[in-house]
Amino acid sequence: MIVGFAVVIAGVTLVVFAHTLASRQQQKSTDGSKMQVASTSAPLLTPMNTPDAQQTTQVGVFSLSSGGPIPVPANVLHPNNIARVVVNNVLTSIYAGSMTRAPEIGALAILQENLVTGQESLHIYQTPQPIGALTILALHNNILTFSAPKAHGTFDLKTDQFQF
Repeated sequence: MIVGFAVVIAGVTLVVFAHTLASRQQQKSTDGSKMQVASTSAPLLTPMNTPDAQQTTQVGVFSLSSGGPIPVPANVLHPNNIARVVVNNVLTSIYAGSMTRAPEIGALAILQENLVTGQESLHIYQTPQPIGALTILALHNNILTFSAPKAHGTFDLKTDQFQF
């Protein structure tokens, strides 16, 4: 049953990726330079090769409405958006937002699903400082870039560390 669920998740992910291939949005930053950002109407999707990947890996930042069900209860995490990456048959979904009972604490919920074995893991990482809800801007080479009302920074998916 878990393998069947993983196949359904993989199918939904492929549909979302196909739907978003043509969608990109650019936004000017405060210093006038351009940066790619996720929006609620046009998800960002960029192909990328990683050294440990055996194939081209699809990376995407999506609105919640495009991301499917949230694996964390609403009384734990109040999410803003989601990013997904598939590397070596492991689908990693990253939900960014804040802790529901402490909205000043930013949080990431990271769900990893092995699409071959069906094995899953879920971890929640809280910001060490009260910076507000996180919003994912980009994901590149296992580095997640985010913004929050009181800070901007990164999260390293390999070391599970925030940098501000």
